[in-house]
Amino acid sequence: MSMDLRQLVRWPQRMLEHRAYNEYLWAYIFLAPFILIFGVFTIYTLVWGVVISFQDFTAFRAEHRFIGLNNYAAALRDPVTWHSLRISALYTVATVPVGILWPFFLAVIIQQLHPRLRAFYRSAFYLPGVTSGVVMTLVWVWIFYPMAGGLANGLLNLFGIKPQLWFGDAKQALPSLIFMSWLTGWGGGVVLYSAAMNNIPQSLYEAADLDCTSALGKFRHITWPLVKPTTLFLLVTTTIGSFQVFQSAYIATSGGPQLATTTFVYHIWTTAFEILHLGRGAAMSMILTIIVMAVAIIQFRYMSTDVEY
Repeated sequence: MSMDLRQLVRWPQRMLEHRAYNEYLWAYIFLAPFILIFGVFTIYTLVWGVVISFQDFTAFRAEHRFIGLNNYAAALRDPVTWHSLRISALYTVATVPVGILWPFFLAVIIQQLHPRLRAFYRSAFYLPGVTSGVVMTLVWVWIFYPMAGGLANGLLNLFGIKPQLWFGDAKQALPSLIFMSWLTGWGGGVVLYSAAMNNIPQSLYEAADLDCTSALGKFRHITWPLVKPTTLFLLVTTTIGSFQVFQSAYIATSGGPQLATTTFVYHIWTTAFEILHLGRGAAMSMILTIIVMAVAIIQFRYMSTDVEY
């Protein structure tokens, strides 16, 4: 009888365990396709890239022999590697601050509006982000068309300024790509900053008003510290994206003129898919991974915070 009572007491527990098992099982079933895709196209390709970076892996060689660090040494001896790293670094330094400060400034302005207008402007700023990057780049190619038919040269013509080559001039090509980045691609930052500011308790600002705190003081002691986690996220992701810039350089300038817009990722692409030296291209990808990870660690080291709402 005592055994039956113990079983009867354990019956609800067993039912709960069985229900939880079924819920977890269905969760894993629905997640399985995404986990499989992530494993094949991310984990597998990453591991395979590491493997072939130590091999003499080319499109014309049937056997891929192990050559150690030769691919890394060859990449570091290549002057184009250092030139492309410098171009990527200049692009990153010029675009990342604007990619953070400009969305923050817009989010501060949007935050002062009526809630319905906030939702409208968030959508309006984010909408260009869902447009294909190829389409956006082609639009900018038309804007910077070197003849008078281009929008930029047409505007200059109104002020009596002669047409510029833009992408066709080695001195103007990289600044033109940077200008493209300044005017596109920050809609996501506006949305993230707006969401972060919405989560700041209004009681903090009310207490600051009671203390007669200035607007600058509210920004310094309330707004900025509490959106710092969002700033760190945008800083890391924007930096990674800037180091990985390829699409605009490939479509607009093809890395030219005179290697003026040959970013590091574009140099990886030409090495792997034009020269067809896949092993060296993989080694260069690993070098870029190490650089990006080092920069991200430094950013986390100096920007991480324990401030919470």
